[in-house]
Amino acid sequence: MARKTLAAVERGASGVTIGAYAAVLQVLQLEGGLDLLAADDALGRALQDKTATRTRARRRAPVDAPAQPDATAPEPPPATTTGISTDALLDVLRANDPAK
Repeated sequence: MARKTLAAVERGASGVTIGAYAAVLQVLQLEGGLDLLAADDALGRALQDKTATRTRARRRAPVDAPAQPDATAPEPPPATTTGISTDALLDVLRANDPAK
């Protein structure tokens, strides 16, 4: 795993593949948590439905006008600290790399 990818995982960047997250979870021995992603979350669904609002369709901007950023997009949550350094995590990921 590249250092940039691991840094993106730590930041919670949206462009990181699920495989990168799975590799980090495996190294941290937290891969069992992947099952929770597919679990039915009644409270989370209720909160999501409560905050969802109906909006009218936006008028399309002319082709020559620059696109405006979506101001309503939520910020990703901050990355949590695991107590393991980036270098130590990279060492473990490289040691467990089946491509070697």
